[in-house]
Amino acid sequence: MLGVEKINAFAVAMLDKADLDDLLWSIAQSVGEAMGFDDCVIYLLRGEVLVQMAAFGVKNPKDRQLLEKIEIPVGEGIVGTVALTGIAEIISDTTCDSRYIEDQFSGLSELAVPVIYEGKTIAVFDSESAQKNAFAENDKDLMQVIANIASPRIASAKYHRRLRTTQLRLKRSNTELEARMAELERNQQSMVQSEKMASVGLLAAGIAHEINNPLGFSLSNMTMLKEYAQEISSVRQGLIDNKNIEEKDKAALSSE
Repeated sequence: MLGVEKINAFAVAMLDKADLDDLLWSIAQSVGEAMGFDDCVIYLLRGEVLVQMAAFGVKNPKDRQLLEKIEIPVGEGIVGTVALTGIAEIISDTTCDSRYIEDQFSGLSELAVPVIYEGKTIAVFDSESAQKNAFAENDKDLMQVIANIASPRIASAKYHRRLRTTQLRLKRSNTELEARMAELERNQQSMVQSEKMASVGLLAAGIAHEINNPLGFSLSNMTMLKEYAQEISSVRQGLIDNKNIEEKDKAALSSE
């Protein structure tokens, strides 16, 4: 297959892939099949670490599974060096390169190409072969073109994943906030009800106090009034008795 046809096949394979995982697995498969590689692994940059995300060949035994996913710090190994420098490399004999990191598939030659977006490496396409000198400069150039085509798509998919993650976090935060607001409203209603009950209690106590004071005064005066009434009755009775005595005395004097 001619180089242009390979690039076109790769570009078409990416068209309907919006999700990051879908896109990376599609790229790995498309590159591996179009280039006729034994192996193709895509490393995605996360902070200062390159993480295996998708693969074609030995690393992908079935479906979308990776055998013992590994992570490589930027600057370490061949893949980490390519990520750091942003320069593609062909290693014709990995046994002569101390940077080579053994994985499940111990290749004898390796091709690593950076995926650069806005001047920064965001991923690395890596392929290994069971044979020495398996990769040519033409393979490297073609892989770099493919990486350049994939770059904005990968960056966009990463952005949309971050956006969705942020939206989900905001949604969870809003849900938590609504729950807290509802709890606060319930607490406020409970406090208002408690204050109302307290106010009713104070009002009842005030009314009772206002009733008890004059009632107590009245009861106290009633006792005194009863005593006064008894004294008045006693004085009245005394006056009546004295009047009766005087009348008896007058009657006695008249009869003499």
